[in-house]
Amino acid sequence: MDLYCTRCGEPWELDYVLHDEPEEFKFKKGSKTIIECPACRGKDIELDPQQRAHCDAVEAVSDLLGDDVDGIASAMEDLEDFGL
Repeated sequence: MDLYCTRCGEPWELDYVLHDEPEEFKFKKGSKTIIECPACRGKDIELDPQQRAHCDAVEAVSDLLGDDVDGIASAMEDLEDFGL
């Protein structure tokens, strides 16, 4: 299961984010919402409307579920079925 960066939309394996390289990610204060990742750090990011909608959905789900990273990853898999 993956967690997604809310800045660029890049998917990251849950275990990698939480256990292997957590210091490589910047999280929203008080949660496991990724607000910057190795793929977008230091880069200007331009997203098309569909990519922006995906990142917005990731942020909304992450804000709702807080530290329930399994729930976030599962919800994002479900949203992908709807094209987000």
